[in-house]
Amino acid sequence: MSVDLSSAQNVELGVGLGKGDTLELFSLPIQDDVGSELVEMYGTTLSNWNGMESEPREFNPSEKPASSDKLIWPNTEEACPTAFRCYATGTIDPIEDLVECAAELRFYFARISDANNNKVVAVTGASIFKRAVKANKMVRYWDNSLRILNDPVFQLDYDFDFWIEQDAISILRPKQFVYICEMQEVIREAAPRNVQAINEHLPMFDLDPVAKLAKDKSRVANLVASIRNLGLMEDVNLEKFTNRCSGLGIKFERVDGRLVVPESDVVTFLEVLDCRRYTTDHTNNVPDEWLASGRDRARR
Repeated sequence: MSVDLSSAQNVELGVGLGKGDTLELFSLPIQDDVGSELVEMYGTTLSNWNGMESEPREFNPSEKPASSDKLIWPNTEEACPTAFRCYATGTIDPIEDLVECAAELRFYFARISDANNNKVVAVTGASIFKRAVKANKMVRYWDNSLRILNDPVFQLDYDFDFWIEQDAISILRPKQFVYICEMQEVIREAAPRNVQAINEHLPMFDLDPVAKLAKDKSRVANLVASIRNLGLMEDVNLEKFTNRCSGLGIKFERVDGRLVVPESDVVTFLEVLDCRRYTTDHTNNVPDEWLASGRDRARR
């Protein structure tokens, strides 16, 4: 269930530090007024989400992330390890020196729970939060005059980039989500499992060239992840599919009874599987071939 903000009882603030290839989570002690501000930030995030007219749709790894959107993604360790850790980790050690670690701050997050023990974790990037910490000559207005502020300063954001509940991640700013959670690396590491899952539904194809390219090419890894999430593998008609591929110039080689996808045609092959290739033939010219950067199932 969603957190009841009117009965929010426990608010914690944490930070994520990126140190090389590792991510460390730390907690920050806060006063009640900071907790109230974090709850208000989350409330603003919900208002911004609800104010968008579009319906939520699933985050698609093969599409270029937008600055803002309404996307959802599973909250599992496999789907998004960073978000899962932020939600599932129990007690987090306090940070020793936030100012000293400011350069390594990747994001900060608020854990909010209500009287019924419902919990949400709201996350946002740390660029605004940390940018003033080492700024020189910060001043404040006090007693009708400006005075130098010598203490380190951190700045809270207006809202959060995404939030995490027990089963799902709701994403308001996909670009930030991809950066904070290092989704490109997550997708690349999942590529072998995704190729295997696709091959289980399409055993007539030898997808070794796909698996090979997915290790190093983000475009291939993204398409493989998108195809698996699309969930159409069980309904693929082999004759129709191979005819479509042949029409695009893909020439399969049959080896040991299986169709091998030429390495040079892997991306086109995957684009067909991911429903991104389509043809129009309503002009006086020859039919035109198109590639969709995004796709949603049309309602007839």
